[in-house]
Amino acid sequence: MFDIPYLLTGGGPNQAVETITTFIYKQGFTGGRNLNVASTASVVLLIMTVVFSLFVFSSLRDRSSKNISTSKKGK
Repeated sequence: MFDIPYLLTGGGPNQAVETITTFIYKQGFTGGRNLNVASTASVVLLIMTVVFSLFVFSSLRDRSSKNISTSKKGK
């Protein structure tokens, strides 16, 4: 979710549509090159992605185990 908002608006007026990926890009590669801020935001994004993925995988695993147990009862 980086390319479309950046190409269309460049962050919009007053960074109204700036996403975390455009924030990381601007901090790390343009302007004052705040690499510490960009790397910290990247790690935060990574942690959020891992937590969300674990939640989704665990909920799908629970759902599939419930479907398996109900199909075995029907036989």
